[in-house]
Amino acid sequence: MTNYGILDKKSLTKFIVHNLIKEEYISLKTELEKKVKESYVRLNDTLDELPSYSETKTELNELKQNNSNINNYELELKTL
Repeated sequence: MTNYGILDKKSLTKFIVHNLIKEEYISLKTELEKKVKESYVRLNDTLDELPSYSETKTELNELKQNNSNINNYELELKTL
């Protein structure tokens, strides 16, 4: 920079490049933040659709009981 506050070519180029990089950085950061927020929304929606632990446990117990019943029936058939 000169004594008069006027930018020479090198300083002006640095200033312009710095501002262009800053603008691009802000644009990319904003875009990334938007995508992250969208991902969180999709993740929360997916988590909301998952069954609760108690529902899953109940279903598992029912399947175990059904399996046990089938095994008992198979044993009965073999003894006939």
